[in-house]
Amino acid sequence: MPPPPASIRETGFRDPCLWKEDDGWYLGLGSGQRGKGGCVLLYRSQDLRHWKYLHPLVWGHWNGQHAANPCDSGEMWECPDFFPLGDRHCLLFSTRGQSFWSTGEYDRKRHTFTPQQRGCLDAGSYYAPKSFLAPDGRRILWGWIKEARPPAQFMAAGWAGAMSLPRVLTLGEDGRLRMTVAEEVKHLRESERRIEAGAMAAGRRQVELGALDACCGELELHAKSDGAPFTVGLLGSSEPNWLEIEYIPGQHPLIRIDRQSLPVTLKAAEPVHIHAYVDGSVIEVFLNRQKAFTKRFYYPGRAQNCRIFWRGNAGDLISASSWKLSAISPDRLAT
Repeated sequence: MPPPPASIRETGFRDPCLWKEDDGWYLGLGSGQRGKGGCVLLYRSQDLRHWKYLHPLVWGHWNGQHAANPCDSGEMWECPDFFPLGDRHCLLFSTRGQSFWSTGEYDRKRHTFTPQQRGCLDAGSYYAPKSFLAPDGRRILWGWIKEARPPAQFMAAGWAGAMSLPRVLTLGEDGRLRMTVAEEVKHLRESERRIEAGAMAAGRRQVELGALDACCGELELHAKSDGAPFTVGLLGSSEPNWLEIEYIPGQHPLIRIDRQSLPVTLKAAEPVHIHAYVDGSVIEVFLNRQKAFTKRFYYPGRAQNCRIFWRGNAGDLISASSWKLSAISPDRLAT
């Protein structure tokens, strides 16, 4: 592999992603430049051994702040991933502690990528994802779930980090990225508890939606988007709540998870769709296939039971289902 180009005062040079085109193999490398921003450097080869540098596939932006680690300031991009999706191309990269996506046009003659839509892959403890193309044509993404506790604590625990559930990536009609958990995860479901619309009095303000034994289960909920504000909470055996999801209706509806704002785009009369998975010390939440939020939470000892509640107008709840999931081990630790 040739060294980085002399024209770029690179902040890093790592994490290759590879693909094949009619005229050879192409490789993108995570890099960047101090004071300018992160980028993906593009190389080409005919034999996978001898590579020629072409140019940056795409540049990002520096946040204007100086940091010892250039990834913290956006001056370095890590773990790029580049692939066709629908009628466009998608670029994934990680920087500033989060992972981002761009969809747009790839010029196969000039070998340049023009982003048209952008967003954050996951607003929580999710980083450095990589995808692969399944035999059935699905683009499946795996991510690293980072720790959210001090290094001294996970050093004492003897373990750190976990892999996310596999996510299937697709392209929406608006050209923006959509994601769902792979269908294969449904094979982990065991018993189901389901609440249908009309099963509760509309005047009730708080409803228990069930419990997930040993902190291992799945929740899927649909609610009216034109109703009153509501909150869905996950609560362990001690306060505070492990996670709160708040919905604020309006012309530009907003969902907050632990007070972090996640705007969603809803068509007329489209329900709010909340899909969450809980396992040990991890919660992965998906909102109308548009937004994702992964949270780490900690408690002493073995996995606790998790209660789910709804606070708002119960008449706005269309349906809610929760499942117990098969756990990988009966002795799962959160700390």
